[in-house]
Amino acid sequence: MGQSASPESVQEEVLNTYWRTDLTRFNYPQRDEWMLWEETMKLVGRLVEVVQPRRVIEFGSGLSTVVLASVVGRYGGRVLSFEHTARFARRTANALWERRLDQLARVAHRRLTLRRYGAKILPTYAIRWSDFEEFQECEVALIDGPPGWIGREATLYELFPRLAVGSWVVVDDMNRRRDRRWLQAWKRLYANALDVQVFPAVGEGVALLRKLASRPE
Repeated sequence: MGQSASPESVQEEVLNTYWRTDLTRFNYPQRDEWMLWEETMKLVGRLVEVVQPRRVIEFGSGLSTVVLASVVGRYGGRVLSFEHTARFARRTANALWERRLDQLARVAHRRLTLRRYGAKILPTYAIRWSDFEEFQECEVALIDGPPGWIGREATLYELFPRLAVGSWVVVDDMNRRRDRRWLQAWKRLYANALDVQVFPAVGEGVALLRKLASRPE
């Protein structure tokens, strides 16, 4: 379908067809506390198939990185995945190499730090974005890290300036109360520059965000 399709048609196509996505070659279904639910991974994979992005950014690496790299490779895209744990970063990099996907995805190990965002001091990945200029104007992103007990509010503050207008962001774990607090903070800050929809029946709940403008009016 590609980027030229209307947002409404993209969302309708993804929601109506994601369940058909076959993930068996990636060893789904299985449950692991560090793995995206199968339904959520299907939705993210289908979104990438429909949008056909050239740049995908992911917070929290794992099998999802492998799936995303496999899909974007069909369209000449690449994935940038941030991981705060060295062990998981190595595991993901090895999985990409084993499947010959290592040229399609970059796993960046970045420890967590604290940064100020307005009046808030929040945990976030220690990213120097000048190291990743090729991922400016990202079209699809996935927020599944850092772990919820650490806090994910800062991820969108870091990501928003790097998103192209019209881009899509999938946020996992929206059925958890603390994660909903971050969603409310994003809605207050970005207002009419961000469309937010929540689908609690998908996996552990997902939010589908769309950047409507560079800044709220």
